[in-house]
Amino acid sequence: MGMDAAVSAVGYPSWTKEGVRLTFRMSASTPNAAGSGLVSASSGLTQIDIVSVAGGKVGYNLNTLMEVTASPFGGRSGWYPHSQIGFVVPAGYGEYWVHPTVLAQAAQLHEQGKTWQVTRGSQRLAGENRKTIGFVATDDKSRHSYIFDSDQGLLLTLASSQRTGATASFLPTLTIELLGVRTRTLPWLQGRPPAWALDAKRFVYKGSMVTSFSGGYQNESEVEIQFDVDAAGPNYISGLLSSTFGGVKSDSSPKRLSAASATGGVWIPPLELRALAERYKGRNLSLDKDSATRAELMLTFAGRSPYGRNIVTLSETTGVSAYVWDYEVETGALLHMTSRYDPGPYTVETWLTELE
Repeated sequence: MGMDAAVSAVGYPSWTKEGVRLTFRMSASTPNAAGSGLVSASSGLTQIDIVSVAGGKVGYNLNTLMEVTASPFGGRSGWYPHSQIGFVVPAGYGEYWVHPTVLAQAAQLHEQGKTWQVTRGSQRLAGENRKTIGFVATDDKSRHSYIFDSDQGLLLTLASSQRTGATASFLPTLTIELLGVRTRTLPWLQGRPPAWALDAKRFVYKGSMVTSFSGGYQNESEVEIQFDVDAAGPNYISGLLSSTFGGVKSDSSPKRLSAASATGGVWIPPLELRALAERYKGRNLSLDKDSATRAELMLTFAGRSPYGRNIVTLSETTGVSAYVWDYEVETGALLHMTSRYDPGPYTVETWLTELE
């Protein structure tokens, strides 16, 4: 049986549940042309949020965060949300995991080959003692190493390096290490999506971006964010997100998922949203905290908004950023969102103006 057939034949790994978050430490570097040292290096966190487990597929959002450190003269420290990309993959393989059955079959296959060296062992990582299985490939110019938890199929470490020739030393180019696994405490986990959301084709949000400069000067420009849906699953929609700032369209249009167990999507399950609104008693209510990034998700308002809609307001803050989302209680639709980045500092505020 080939690996594609093996992936298709298995179900979900036992840990694959909606709301699970995998956190990885990531570092990347660029060797110089001579292969004698590094030209540049950067580090950050990668967080994988499992937002949909349905129909033999797993939907997840990959979030990349960069650390901002305050200077001796002021400023703030914290984790800055750099990017988000959505993926829908088969249950048995998701780049950051491989079903244990497939993992064992791959090991058996490569033990008889020459490209990959198979290793077995154990190590303590992310708070657990784990049995491991690894795959290492080396040639004259590069080395790649993947270490997995053999029982759960989780990727534990990935290390890539390169060199200028067979006798030169390897220099690191990419390193990823698992830091933790947890389940987010989202009140709408595994909720039922509204019917209108799975039929939607386009969401358009318009507003403004205000950039503040030293001396009190501010610049305001128009913003348009468009989410074009290209697929719908049992409890998610996916599509491309395009942004236009000051009349200039962004070069990138990343894939995004809006799903039953996500945060910051274009909808939240209405039934759970109504129950959440009833929990609001005039004070902020903490819903979820992340120990790695110190991000906190909170319920900050429920009731009639100044613009006349019945809403629930959620916010997620780090030391250097804040997201605020208004969801309509009756429909679950995202009506209004604000993003604030303190390192800039700039604020982006948009409203839902078009829904097809």
